[in-house]
Order: sequence, then structure tokens, then C-alpha cells
Amino acid sequence: DATLDIGTAAARFKDLYLSSGVYLGGTGAANKLDDYEEGTWTPAYTPTTGTFTTITTVATGRYTKIGRLVTVFGSVRTSGTLDVTGASGNLAITGLPFACNATLAGGGADISHQAWNLGTDILNTGMGVAAGASQILMFKNTMNTASFPSGNITVADMSTSGGSFSNLITFTVSYEV
Repeated sequence: DATLDIGTAAARFKDLYLSSGVYLGGTGAANKLDDYEEGTWTPAYTPTTGTFTTITTVATGRYTKIGRLVTVFGSVRTSGTLDVTGASGNLAITGLPFACNATLAGGGADISHQAWNLGTDILNTGMGVAAGASQILMFKNTMNTASFPSGNITVADMSTSGGSFSNLITFTVSYEV
């Protein structure tokens, strides 16, 4: 019991094909790794109420799913004129490849991101995936507010002046499915 190795430094196996999972560090159900997936997804700016009259975005995204943990990487920006008429409420990034676990009180958490030209006085922002949701919400702390977060980033915070690199944000977010 627990005395044999598969292969050695000089005699390695090339590939391992399993019909189920592998148990790492124990034999309990929590130790079974039976899911690994990589892929792409398309992040999109979406208002929580209504729709944009005109929006052109340039976006790219990829994800890695290991077991219940999903890590998404993305970049989204508007290109050209943005007409927010008909859109209101919070600004979300939609298109996540999996919904967040609905039983999590805190949902997913932001690991890192950078925003450029998103609003006029947003000093720093945070991101999160709500329990049961398939979208990322962004939070802001403005220069005039000492508390964090001071509110959600809304459609009204977006730059509508045009340009090819407006409302640019890049991010990495991990959450549980």
C-alpha cells in the first residue's frame, strides 16, 4: 500500500488515458479530479436594464476549468461610437462559459484587472460573479468616496466619446461552478 511509483525519472510514461478520474492525495470524493477543460469565450458589455442603441466591441476571452474551479481571462473594449440610449442600470460583462455555483454566498472573486478610459473619476475597481450568475459585475471607488466599494459601475460611467480603445478592461476572475 502506497509503496509503488508509476515510472521513474529515466523511465517515464508518455500519455495516460483514463475512463474516469484520478484521486490526488486521498481516496475521498473531494480528492477525485475528473474534469479539465480549456476553451474560448466572448466577453460582452451588457446593461442590466434595456439594450445599447449602438455598441461595437472588440473582445477576447479564454478559460480553464479544473474540477469546480473556473478561471476566465478576458479583454473587452468599445470601438467607435457608443450610443447608450435605451440602456441603464449596472454595467455587466456577460458571456461567461459557466454559471457560478448558486449556493455560494459570495460568488466569484476578482484576481486582477486593469481598466482604462472607463468612466471619468473611477480611481479603482473590483469585480465579482454573483452566485448563480453568468456575468461579471464591476464595482467602483471614486476619488470623492473613502469607502470601497462605493457602488456598481453603471452604463452612465462609460465613455461615449468614441475612439478605438474606449472602455477597455482586461481581467482575470476565478469562480466556482
